[in-house]
Amino acid sequence: MDIKSGGEHEDMANDYQCLALAHLNETLKKHGIADKDLRQQICSDYLFDQSYLFDAGWLEHNGTRLYPQLCFAERVQDPEQNLGDVQVLYIQSQDYDLHDSVFGNADWYFEDHQEDASEIKTGSYQQADEPAA
Repeated sequence: MDIKSGGEHEDMANDYQCLALAHLNETLKKHGIADKDLRQQICSDYLFDQSYLFDAGWLEHNGTRLYPQLCFAERVQDPEQNLGDVQVLYIQSQDYDLHDSVFGNADWYFEDHQEDASEIKTGSYQQADEPAA
């Protein structure tokens, strides 16, 4: 497995944050929070705290201090394994603070794109990238 730090990770993290904003926003709407400004504030506050945990936080598990990290993986496409083995792992560099980008990404999602993150392609291992022939 190849591990890469920095560079591309920042762009991936921005996309992740925008998708997380979109998912939380849809959940808030589903549960009756109609006020857009309130949803944006809730989403921004939550994602800021989550991102700060990735940047500087830790938790203890079985006596060991662990530091959560937001990572992205390229995997082998293997229809028999669903999600194949990790080939490349992209990790956050020491000089990048994920929480610093939350409010800019919230503005991108809520203001610039009117609550539409559809330009960020996403899916699951159960969904084919291409239509069946």
